Amino acid sequence: MMQHHDELKKMINTADDPFNMALRIAMAGNVIDFGAQEQLDIRETLDRVVHSDLAIDDSERLRSDLKTAETVLYVGDNCGEIVLDELFVEAIAHPNLYFAVRGAPVLNDATLDDAKMVGLNEKAQIITTGDNAPGAVWENVSEEFRSVFKKRMLSFQKARETWKD
Repeated sequence: MMQHHDELKKMINTADDPFNMALRIAMAGNVIDFGAQEQLDIRETLDRVVHSDLAIDDSERLRSDLKTAETVLYVGDNCGEIVLDELFVEAIAHPNLYFAVRGAPVLNDATLDDAKMVGLNEKAQIITTGDNAPGAVWENVSEEFRSVFKKRMLSFQKARETWKD
């Protein structure tokens, strides 16, 4: 994925809506990961996701939530996908953004070293889930992850309350 980084960053910077383009590119990372067991054309997948209509498009709500959030917790997944996540994290440009990775390598999951390699440590505070299981098993996650997660949930609840008005 690092081979595509500069080209994708240029796509974002020249887009009419850089936030939306970065979001779509990050979404494509999920599709690419889903196809990890298949031969997948990365360029075709990116083009399809970037230019397709979304079945559900809550991007404006996300943009609004991010502007009012006190804390943002972004949970990374696999080591290739976080290259695309890094581009979206840069577009978010939130001053209190945490990016969580696995506590230890599992399958192709992203680790602290991977996050540093793609430069996420320059755009977010990197934390680990403290767990080496796929996903984040609440009983096994670190206190740091729990604390940030709980802060994020409080921020989300405050934002939801303003929507009711």
